Amino acid sequence: MEKVHSREEVTKHLFANYPNEAGFHLTSDNQAFTEKHRSDAINHAKTLEDKTVDWVKNTKAKVEPENTEEVNERAQLFARHKELFGAEPAKNIGTDKLKAKITEKENLSKEAEAEMTRLTTRYAELFGAVADSALDADALRTMITEKEAEGK
Repeated sequence: MEKVHSREEVTKHLFANYPNEAGFHLTSDNQAFTEKHRSDAINHAKTLEDKTVDWVKNTKAKVEPENTEEVNERAQLFARHKELFGAEPAKNIGTDKLKAKITEKENLSKEAEAEMTRLTTRYAELFGAVADSALDADALRTMITEKEAEGK
């Protein structure tokens, strides 16, 4: 029969072997899960009679400070996303996915800007005047199409 270890023995062993872990999620049968695997701890606990999951903090953890450069980059990306989309992205979005969304939106904005330049230039050629800045691309297209149809 396997020896049952006390919670104290388990945590002592864990922290001795994993000194850089901030702590562990322990189920009632003393199964240990890192913060990254918290959901696994919860799922495992569902199979037990006692379904509690306790967080046991490693007070002597040698956890490296957060990479402030990466944190600053994410903060800047979140701000840019809010500027472009009018809302912050989901907190759990990956940095690469966030960058891709921002790049895609910025490229669309550049394309739209180029289209507006083309339309306002064509408007000026046809009407001999500068287009009203309140006109959007669809309105300019309609006016240009109608003017071009008159000339045929």
